[in-house]
Amino acid sequence: MPKRTNPTCLDCGLNWSHEAASERRCFVGRACISKRSRYRNRADDLERQAAANSRRKQTGSSSRRVLQLPIIGYRTPPKIQLILYRDTKESPVHAISAKVWEDGECVAEVGAQHAIGIHQNKLRETLKQWKAFLQTEYGEQGRVKISSLAVKHCPICQQAGSDSDAE
Repeated sequence: MPKRTNPTCLDCGLNWSHEAASERRCFVGRACISKRSRYRNRADDLERQAAANSRRKQTGSSSRRVLQLPIIGYRTPPKIQLILYRDTKESPVHAISAKVWEDGECVAEVGAQHAIGIHQNKLRETLKQWKAFLQTEYGEQGRVKISSLAVKHCPICQQAGSDSDAE
């Protein structure tokens, strides 16, 4: 919440000259000079601000249109998503899968594969190979994002659970 206007400072800013104000006991140099200027020009500043706001409202959404034009010959690079199924960042990886997204649509998918019992170095090497293969297949500029999902979302385990429920 802003400070209240000091009536003495307001009076000084509106009615006293700089020389007369600087001789007063309450004068504090640079602070008083800036306060006095603000109090003298506040009405003009408020008018300018109100005029700018009304201009902004008048030229609002009714007169301005936003056009969505496609750039000819440009395609957004695909997004490659490597998915690790694990409960926490420190817990071992349960399964891995990958998806390639182009313009918001999944264009390719590597099905989930269990990684239980695989050494972490071997798993890292496999992920590097997947990443390299997908980048050569779908373009080098494709961004790779590694995301984690909880083990309960593993499609292999969910499918096995639904198969056992059906029997």
